[in-house]
Amino acid sequence: DTDKEYYDENEPITLMWDAVENATYNVYVNEEETPRNAAPLTSAIYTLEDGLQYNEDGNRVYVTAVYTVGESDKGYYGTQVKVNGYGTVSGTVTDGTNPIKGASIVITGQDEYYQERTFTFTTAEDGTFEGSVVFGDNYTATVSKYDYKEVTIENVVVTYASNVYDFKTITLSEAQKATINNL
Repeated sequence: DTDKEYYDENEPITLMWDAVENATYNVYVNEEETPRNAAPLTSAIYTLEDGLQYNEDGNRVYVTAVYTVGESDKGYYGTQVKVNGYGTVSGTVTDGTNPIKGASIVITGQDEYYQERTFTFTTAEDGTFEGSVVFGDNYTATVSKYDYKEVTIENVVVTYASNVYDFKTITLSEAQKATINNL
């Protein structure tokens, strides 16, 4: 078992299993022939400190029991560990002519494992932004800045196949300012 259901790339993963009498343990990932642990483990818990990388087919973790007469078979199934991958989003926010510094880009929606996610970016002096977003195929991006009309962009897709979503140029128009006249 693992300490939670989903992980981000490189996030530590703690594995736990039922102890077997008179055994130590090895931990293997996917088809690796060499265990992740340097020496057989004496405890029924182990943390993959560097986590795992995204694998489109999922990662499989196997724990074997090591006895004085040899090591048990890895078995067929192992434990599936779901690791979210990351892609890149980027773009430029302008008013049609000039870059807009300090605009907020909020990307919300579900990742590929249907977990709600929110990512926030702010434009630089030149109106550009760039950052990492967990793979997902139906995000919504909301771009806003005080004194400008908010822009919403639907169906933002960042997947293993595309890995990059370039918004190109997003244009904000000035918000209509209300005036209050003395009556």
